[in-house]
Amino acid sequence: MGFAVAFHHIGRFERNRGLKYVGGEIHVVSGINPDFWSFFEALGIVKEFKYTGDVRLWWKGSKETLLNNLRLLSDNKEALALAKYAEDRNEEVDIYVQHIPCQPEVVHFITGPGMDEEVGQEEVGVEAQRCETEIGVNGGPVGETDTGVEGDQEVQVEQEVEVEQGVEA
Repeated sequence: MGFAVAFHHIGRFERNRGLKYVGGEIHVVSGINPDFWSFFEALGIVKEFKYTGDVRLWWKGSKETLLNNLRLLSDNKEALALAKYAEDRNEEVDIYVQHIPCQPEVVHFITGPGMDEEVGQEEVGVEAQRCETEIGVNGGPVGETDTGVEGDQEVQVEQEVEVEQGVEA
C-alpha cells in the first residue's frame, strides 16, 4: 500500500496570526511506495517542478496546523518518519517547499608588493554566493547562513592582476 504527498511550492511562509503558506501551487503525488521513499526521492520530485536553486523542505500531516507542527525534511531518517506517519494514520502528508534565494556578494581584495599606495594597486572582485533564510517555527525564528563554499574548495578569481615594480638606482 502506498501513501500520498501534497507538494506546496512557489509560495512563501507568512506570519499573521499563526503561520501560513501563501500563494504557489499544489501537486499531489499518490501511490508512493514507502520502501522506495527517501529524502532524495522527495528532492527529485521537487526538481521536476523546475527548481534549480537551493530549497528547504518542511512537512506535516494534512490534518495538522502549520504552526508548531512543521518538521524539517533534511535526511532519510526524517523521510522514513514521514512515511511511517502517513501509513500509520492513513493520511496524506503535506510537504512545503521553501526556496532559498541566493544573492551574489562581491568581495574586493587589494594586491601589490608592500601594499602601499606608491606601488600600482589593482582591485580584484571575487563573487561568492550567500544565501540567507528565516522562518518562524515553534514560536521563534530559525535562521541560517550558507556561503555556498564547503570544505577545502577553491574559489575562482574573475580576473588575474599583474603588478610591475620599478627599481630605483
